This record gives sequence, structure tokens and C-alpha cells, in this order.
Amino acid sequence: MKKKVLFKEISLGIVGVILGTISGYLVGLNTKPSIKNNIIYPSSILLKNNDEIGKINIENLEGNINETISFDINILDNKYTLLYIDINNEKFIPNIDNYFSFNLIEGINVITTYYIESSNFNMDSNILVSIDKNIKNGDIKIHNNNKEVESLKTSFGRTIDLVIEPEDNYYLDKVYINDEYILSPTIDNEYKFRSFIDQEFIDENGNYLNKITSNFIANGEINDDTYNEFLEYTKNYDSLSEIDFTSQELKDLFSIIDLARIALFRVNELDFYTVQNYNEAISNAYFIKNKQGTTSSYIKYNDSLMKEVISYSSNCNYAQRIENSSDNFLNLKVYNSYGKDKVSSYNKANFYEPSETLTLTTNEYKEKYFIEPFSLLNYELYDVFMLNEETKICDETFNSSIVKDGDGYLLSLNLSPNSVINYAKYMQTTTSYPGASSIIKQEEPPVFTKVGLKMSLTSDFYLSSIITREEYSVKSIVGDVSTLGYGKSIFNLSQTEYNEIPPLNENVDTSKIYGVIK
Repeated sequence: MKKKVLFKEISLGIVGVILGTISGYLVGLNTKPSIKNNIIYPSSILLKNNDEIGKINIENLEGNINETISFDINILDNKYTLLYIDINNEKFIPNIDNYFSFNLIEGINVITTYYIESSNFNMDSNILVSIDKNIKNGDIKIHNNNKEVESLKTSFGRTIDLVIEPEDNYYLDKVYINDEYILSPTIDNEYKFRSFIDQEFIDENGNYLNKITSNFIANGEINDDTYNEFLEYTKNYDSLSEIDFTSQELKDLFSIIDLARIALFRVNELDFYTVQNYNEAISNAYFIKNKQGTTSSYIKYNDSLMKEVISYSSNCNYAQRIENSSDNFLNLKVYNSYGKDKVSSYNKANFYEPSETLTLTTNEYKEKYFIEPFSLLNYELYDVFMLNEETKICDETFNSSIVKDGDGYLLSLNLSPNSVINYAKYMQTTTSYPGASSIIKQEEPPVFTKVGLKMSLTSDFYLSSIITREEYSVKSIVGDVSTLGYGKSIFNLSQTEYNEIPPLNENVDTSKIYGVIK
């Protein structure tokens, strides 16, 4: 018989601001939010019987549809402990910092907080923390008082220490607590999470269960069980051209995002490929217009892989080249160049005089730059990040779908801004190099409001091009700067004139790929 969790419920109403009245009225149970022009004003006080027991610290008090709202909850009265919260009928489990984020929906946005009173709950009740024993290519270890344990019985709210150890030639990709995706841990592969109580997770002995699982990836390449399912489905066909990827049968087996990831997998399994990307970002602030051009080149030849990124404008000039070291995707050589004397335009970048030379592991690179070093696409492609409704982006509608396009297919994705959180952090690093002008330095990662992409695929489901559209704002010394981004990648999936990775003192000859695309 399941144990009952005793909790109290607090509804956080949403109140309007009229004639400059400050948001944050004390609102009680079941207060109805008000909304005007899709801008919300959340209240900031948690109440019980008119007594203040906690506070929501909200960074943005207003926002439009699909904008990300972030906040943390501070419980002021130690007689109460946060259990979980409900945002627009979706349940969110607190992390150790009680930090949350969600996207605003059209209409009423409601936040409900569930908490427990210590006097009504035995805080020493057993909570079992266990590890999924089916983890492959790595190990997760629980530490208790600096000692490794197989499992742990603990109390609610206690912080649990994990150590994650990938096998040789593998690195950590994701960590899941109770099937909820948690961001990858720090460079030393240590991670902390808070044990919590939930009636949905109870083992056969009546213990509340915190289940830990993880995913490891080999040699820095994209890998996923979905691709194995795809191979199993397609093995009975002589050619993938015989398959209708828009059929209902395929839709029942694979989501639109699954198919997008499969297309990326098929590129990464090849021995040879070259890809060239051109991205243009146009920013406007106080009648000042800036155009930032960024060109990325990828070259793979057998076990060698190189990625070169060169970004230039009148205000910001930055370049980076990454190469895998000694046929090992875990160890990287990273070269950075800064300034107009090094990077004046794409065709004049001088990597033979790097401003900085680094030797990093793959995990160290992700810790420093937040993204996968050789990622073909810097978006997180998971179903939870796909928006189904039609959204206008740069005068084009990105309605998530796959349709036939000539002899091939056009796959479109309309994504949540949460899909680019790590990419936004990476963008901030490109303005933070030594000697960069304070004008172009980003005080915070850009805030995305719209993200969409279109993939063009051949009849046998190989990528030929990707087009991206983005809208975001950048916080700089001159204030918030609205930016419109456009990107295009062209894929060549056969062997080219490059039969090796170019040495450091040799610029990539783009004519051997496709020439600069604009």
C-alpha cells in the first residue's frame, strides 16, 4: 500500500500592473491571473493564512508568448519545504537551488506550488536512491560521506553526490533523475541532486525512489538508440529510396525530431564529408545596425575531423579551429584568433598566428564553450523542445512537418527557445575574448524567442542542406539589442579534394568544398 504524501497547495495568481502599480500583490488561493497583450505579471509572494512563508524571485516580470520565464523559489519559513510546482498543468521537480524556467503560453499562465509542513511529515522517512544497472559504457557512483555506496537510503531534501565515470573512448552525454533530463555535470564529472518524495516513484518495499540513469557517447560522435531502431526498420529494403518517409507508418514509429536526428546520424557515420555553413546576424540598437557574418567549415577524412569557425564584423572578430588529436575524439587541439589583424574576413583569416592554443579533452571543451566540439547543429533536438503550433519566423512559417520535395524531402522544425540554451552560452563566449570592446561584450547569453530550421534531404535520406532562422535579443552595454539570424549549411557527403585535415598554417580552401555561400 502506497504511503500518502501530506502537502498544502498555494496558488500564485497573476495580477496586472495598472498605471505603474508595482507587481506583487499578496494573492491567495485560487486567485485568477489577468493578462493584457500576452504580457504577464506574476505575483512574487507565497502565502498561507496571510503569513508569508516564501518568495518567488523572478528575473523578468513580463513577457510574450513562447518567451522563457526563469525564477527561483526561496522558502523563508524553515517549517516548510518545497515539494514540487505545477506550471500550466505540467509538473516540475525542484533542483537543489529551487530554480525553474518555462515558456509562456497564450492566455492564462498559472503557477501552483506544493509544499510540505515538517510537523505533518516524517522527514526521516526512507528514500531509496538507486542506479540503473543497465548503464553501458560508463559507471555512475553514489558517494555518502566520501565513500562509494551501491544505493543509499536517505531523507527528503538531502543533497546526494554522484561521480560519473565514462569508459575509455567514451564521454558523458546526459544524466536523468527519475527520467527527467538533467544538464550534463561539471568538468570533473561530479554532480549533485536533491532527493525528493513523489508517490509515482515507490519500490516494492514501499521506499520512495530516486532513479538515476545516464547516457554515454563513443568518440565524440552522435549516437542514439533511435538510430538502431531506424536501422532495424530499414534493413529489409535494398535502398532507402524505396521508403516513403512521409507515410503514416513512419510517423507512428518516429517523431519529426527523431527523423532530424537520424539524418544527422547518417552524416556522422560517414568516413568522408565536408560541410560549409554561412550565418548572418543583423542587430539593431539606437539606430546602429551591425551585421555579423560567421562561416563554419567541417572536414572529415577517415578518423580525422576538423571544424573551423570564423566570425567577423566591424565590431567583433573571432575565429576558432578544432581538430581531434591522435585519432582520438576525446582529445582536442583548439586554436583561437582574435582581432582584425587576425580575422578581417572569412577569406583572410590567419590561423597560422593563433592568439591562443589549447589542448582540451572533449569534456573540458564543453565545460569552457558549452556545446559539442564537432556538432553539425547546435540545437538540442528532443521532442520536448518541439513546438507544434505555427509560428512566423522571418516571414516564413516553420510548421513542424516532413513533406515530399521533388525527389527528396523537406523536414521543418519549430523549436522552443530552450533548445538553444547551451548555444546561447557559447555565443556569449565569442564576445568575451581578451581585449574585446566593451560595446560588443554580451553581459548575459542571448535570449531567444524564435528558433526554426528546414532540412533538405535526398530520396535516400541524406542531408543536402539546412536553413535556420532565429530571433533573439542581446544584452550589452548599450542595452538590449534585437537580432535576426539566418544560416545555411551545404553538405558534400562524398570524398573531396581534401584527403587529409589541412595543417594549422594552411587556411581552408573553400573552393574545394563549395565556395563561400551567402
